[in-house]
Amino acid sequence: MRRGIVYAQDLPDGYVYELARKKISLPELAEWIALESLCCLFLTFQLEVAQTHPTRLALRGPEGVKAILRQEFPEK
Repeated sequence: MRRGIVYAQDLPDGYVYELARKKISLPELAEWIALESLCCLFLTFQLEVAQTHPTRLALRGPEGVKAILRQEFPEK
């Protein structure tokens, strides 16, 4: 998923990532979510797909999750 991130927006309990469809397909993204949800039980995933705007994936969780996400997906 890292290669598809165009922009990250700060949320109180995580981040929402704007993704480039040309860099990560929906099937690839769905597979990544499925695998991550098995190991990271503390994360909540919210996927938003529409033709009128870029794909967005919100990752949220308990206190401390933002530090984990920053480490996994450092700002460009």
